[in-house]
Amino acid sequence: MTGSISADPVYAITLHQPWASLITLGLKTVETRSWPAPARLVGQRIAVHAGKRLVRQPGERIERELLAQWGEDWRLNIPIGAVVATATLAGMARVEHMDLTSSHAVHDPGTEVGSIAGMERTPVDPWGDFSVGRWLWFLDDVEALPEPIPAVGRQSFWRWDAGDQRW
Repeated sequence: MTGSISADPVYAITLHQPWASLITLGLKTVETRSWPAPARLVGQRIAVHAGKRLVRQPGERIERELLAQWGEDWRLNIPIGAVVATATLAGMARVEHMDLTSSHAVHDPGTEVGSIAGMERTPVDPWGDFSVGRWLWFLDDVEALPEPIPAVGRQSFWRWDAGDQRW
């Protein structure tokens, strides 16, 4: 999918690579953080920004995906320092405990917000940290941008204006 850019500023989140690109490819649908997303952003489109920092050892399965997409030199070919996609922040929940027999993160029911309310559990995948106490941010309707748009990232959520070329 290729996305269009809104003329209005949107909130953006910066992720280390390869996580931002894995979201763009539709492989990573849950972002994991130690803090909840602002509730007002649930249901809203956000920009996904690829930071300049690369994860050194992403893991074997992740490495295979990156090799398939960008080749042996994926570390040189993967976009950095740019907004690469938009997505809807569909919902969030906090991990209450792990069900090791089924490899699922069980949600704290009082923290489920958005389209995932009542879902109760999420399969654990290699793309995130599903430890107890972590927040799961569910991303939906991901749209890759036709070309990455250079931007300086920030911590937490920040306002991004695609038309502001000073970024």
